Amino acid sequence: MNDLRSKNDADGSIKIDWVDPVKELKYDGSSRTYLMFEGAVYLDDTSLPNAIHKIKVGARNDLRVNLIDAKFEEVPTEQQGALAGVDLPNKINVTVSNFVERKQSFARVSFIPLRKNPSTGKLERLISYKLNTQEFASSSRKSATASNFATSSVLASGDWYKVGVTRDGVHRITYQDLEALGMDMGSIDPSRLNVFGNGSGMLPQANNKFRHDDLKQIPIQVVGEGDGNFGPGDYILFYAQGPHTWVQDSSVCGLFRHEFNVYSETSYYFISANAATGRRISSVNSSTDPATHTVTKFTDHVFHEVDNHNILKSGRDWYGEEFDIQTFYDFDLGFSNVTSDPGYLSTRVLATSSVATTYSVRVNGSTVENVIVPSVSGGYNRNAEDEFTCTEVQFNSGNTNVAFNYSKGGNPGAVGWLDYFDVILTRNLSMAGTQMPFRTLESVGQGNVSEFQISNANASVRVWEVTDPTNVTERVLDLQGSTAKFRVETDSLREFIAFNGGSYHSVQPVGPVANQNLHGLSQANMFIVCHPNFLSEADRLANFHEQNETSPLSVHIVTPEQIYNEFSSGAQDVSAIRDFMRMFYQRSTGWEDMPRYLLLFGDASYDYKDRLSDNTNYVPTYESLESLTPTISYASDDYYGLLDPNEGEWSSSSSDALDIGIGRFVVRTLDDARVAVDKIYRYEELAIADLQTEHVCTDEGSAVVSPDWRNRIVFIADDEDSNMHINQADQLAELVDTMYPEYNLTKIYLDSYIQESTPGGQRYPEVNIAFNNEVNRGNLLVNYTGHGGELGLTHERVLGITDINSWANTNNLAAFVTATCEFTRYDDPSRISAGELVHLNPNGGGIALFTTSRLVYSAPNFTLNRNFFLNLLQEQLWGPPTMGDVIRMTKVA
Repeated sequence: MNDLRSKNDADGSIKIDWVDPVKELKYDGSSRTYLMFEGAVYLDDTSLPNAIHKIKVGARNDLRVNLIDAKFEEVPTEQQGALAGVDLPNKINVTVSNFVERKQSFARVSFIPLRKNPSTGKLERLISYKLNTQEFASSSRKSATASNFATSSVLASGDWYKVGVTRDGVHRITYQDLEALGMDMGSIDPSRLNVFGNGSGMLPQANNKFRHDDLKQIPIQVVGEGDGNFGPGDYILFYAQGPHTWVQDSSVCGLFRHEFNVYSETSYYFISANAATGRRISSVNSSTDPATHTVTKFTDHVFHEVDNHNILKSGRDWYGEEFDIQTFYDFDLGFSNVTSDPGYLSTRVLATSSVATTYSVRVNGSTVENVIVPSVSGGYNRNAEDEFTCTEVQFNSGNTNVAFNYSKGGNPGAVGWLDYFDVILTRNLSMAGTQMPFRTLESVGQGNVSEFQISNANASVRVWEVTDPTNVTERVLDLQGSTAKFRVETDSLREFIAFNGGSYHSVQPVGPVANQNLHGLSQANMFIVCHPNFLSEADRLANFHEQNETSPLSVHIVTPEQIYNEFSSGAQDVSAIRDFMRMFYQRSTGWEDMPRYLLLFGDASYDYKDRLSDNTNYVPTYESLESLTPTISYASDDYYGLLDPNEGEWSSSSSDALDIGIGRFVVRTLDDARVAVDKIYRYEELAIADLQTEHVCTDEGSAVVSPDWRNRIVFIADDEDSNMHINQADQLAELVDTMYPEYNLTKIYLDSYIQESTPGGQRYPEVNIAFNNEVNRGNLLVNYTGHGGELGLTHERVLGITDINSWANTNNLAAFVTATCEFTRYDDPSRISAGELVHLNPNGGGIALFTTSRLVYSAPNFTLNRNFFLNLLQEQLWGPPTMGDVIRMTKVA
């Protein structure tokens, strides 16, 4: 954190050293001016600087902070324009937020050191102050409850087989299914058959929200097990949840909304015959308490959502039907026994257009809503606008047609998309079809007992309660004529499914599952999550770290699927990878056995579900919820390092802090992986060789022959933008020169060279030569500040793909720090970015990159760059910092 106490005066005052403002051109063509001081942090999308302090506190303590001995000066007249439209308070408002970093509690103290003088009305800036702090026991802050992780996985022994399901309901596993999975059918004891799986859709992001750990055995019914054999006519029945779920939500008009699983279109269950006795569905008699409510109708819901289009190639939101050449789509839904109660149609539609456009939403031919979608300017601003509507609709029994007609508002270039629609309606509780899920909110209340009466029933109708899919029970029915009744307490919402055996959902055989036991692994310093394609190279890398004589690490290698099997019931989910790391973090007893590093060994993709050809989703990354605005949509692996119990949601207002250093090998092939690991070996071998270099005699006498490139740092700065990039590079160079005087600094500033006009545009040929020469000559660090993109650096192309591929510095690999835009975008399968090529160049390039993968603004980027150098040589409890340590500390700072 930018702790300004490093600027203390003798009397303990903290100085703020204001520097020249930075005027930055925004991506929409406008500009804004950042008022700046050394260590300023920009916490939101404004140009106002924040002063930040990080103060250690007790685990259950709060901190009260106020400023004393504050001294101000008037904001220079020429800088006051940066505050135009800003309503500054007449006093400094101090904010204190708590966070936890590697199990240590801290308070983050922040404030904007600007005010409007309450007496004169002049705009003033703070130049010095003291912090008056008081730590006290918190009345509201409690230690978060840690998760309970199993000490061993059920998958550790026995034979296991995996199947997939794509929808909710009663599923059947046949003799033929088990045979196709590879089970030895002749040796099966049906009484020992069991099924494990958790359902529940996506894992929650917040660490303190409930999720199942490992695999839970669920109750099943084995039809035909009474004879002691499992033959061709026998089968297993069980209730399974598909990947998408429904959530009760009082904030939406229909009181229910669907939650679409962005990571997987399949849920998974695991079959074995290992248990002494398999778990079976038990019968539960009706409540003997008198009914307070009689239920003869229920709430039904259905949704439509398909994911075909990702507008930005960024973010987790994908959209469905495209309204362009085709501007009309309709959907037939079949409902029976619909009541006259009001129903609800919730929709989310999007459009990109320079003028407002309109969707006409129709039910059975009648318009129920006209949705106007505002215009967008596109480019670096929001690329599409979305509109959510919820309309009360009267649905009818039989076929229901929901239609969307898109009007382009006279703009032929307008394009729209349907994200989803939800239908919520009420039906009579009358058996229809072969499976009928049902629930009702109307009878829910403290102390309520509800009698459910299912009409049109017969002796073949059965009812399972599936409120908790891992604890399904069968309700004993009282069949009176054609009405089946049961009575149950309804203090909370209960979910049921009625079925008559007419048909069951089938499963998708996946195959055998090898024994694994991630829950039983010992503590380790480093964890490598590696795609199976690259395991041989991950093994080589692990061996390197374990055998390292100066700083050996204990290492575990696991695959994503192994993690999913034990932490998300077999389905892809980024939160499962984090839960895996949380388990070891939570089990640690001190810094010695606390996880330090996570390496993701394999490239990533914004497409989790392999919709794109040649997809690169080898080890998934976290994609942001924001998927329409380029400047705030992102991909990040930092999600995997938010390990404390109160962290994980990662909202804009959270105070989450990284607990481990995280890196990624952006490899797509085994050859790429070999190059990446070879570089690590070569870099270390050369370092050892340099240390062992002996004196040799020269004409001048005895001298040490040793390459000097490890003592060199080069700073490269872009031109234009009122010298902003040069000024930032100079500040960084001055900081490094002050903190680390033993390093030799080189500066390549574009404005110091002659710009030439060529048929291809403006160029700096001498900068191009100097840049390439510095890389090939060798530097410990190459630091770039300025404009950039996926294809290279600067508008004048002083560095491009051809340059990177030409580098031949295999014996003097630099680490690259690039304070620029999306130089190393790593989640687009259609392109290997320039930064990725720096990593993958087999003849040279870089040993590591601290770099950017999306659009960024210069001032916050500079803050991060400055933090990097402030933490570059900060000693750790276990020794000198690694790149993983530096990255973690930089981002926590």
